[in-house]
Amino acid sequence: MGMTATQLGSIFGRGAAAMNVLLKEHGFLEGGPGAWRPTELGKQFAQSHDFDNGYGGYAHRSWGWLSWTDGLVDALQASIEQNPDGIVAAPTTAASTAIVSANADSGQGFGKSRWVALAAVGVAAVAAPVAKNAWNRIAERRSAAQSAAAVADPVVEKTTSDDSAADDAANAADPKD
Repeated sequence: MGMTATQLGSIFGRGAAAMNVLLKEHGFLEGGPGAWRPTELGKQFAQSHDFDNGYGGYAHRSWGWLSWTDGLVDALQASIEQNPDGIVAAPTTAASTAIVSANADSGQGFGKSRWVALAAVGVAAVAAPVAKNAWNRIAERRSAAQSAAAVADPVVEKTTSDDSAADDAANAADPKD
């Protein structure tokens, strides 16, 4: 059946998630956690396994995973020897640029600077939805407070100078009032 990312990780001294990142860095995978897919290079070694629970409707569940042939181990080891830092792609964010430059400066394969940068990116990824949620709650409270204040203290419409001039002209034309 092939080896899963967990089994490959035991060969390379990594967990399954770190193994998938390593496969991505060397051009065998693309996508992200929960949505990994093999690249053209990876399709040579990957086998897709898809299953479902056999139910329909709301009870339907499906899942899948990739397994890798034994040839991937040799191909990945060769890629690691040629490109220890992975296949260099254009960084898409400032965080990935910082990670690449920290790694190049330290001269280490996976040095402390890179771990710090990865931790910072992880914290930002976790904190962003929490901060957005909090901000939305604050905005809702402000909106509710403003609505309550508007109901409690209705604004009296003031007339402008143009309106009073029109009223004076109408009164002069109709002296009955």
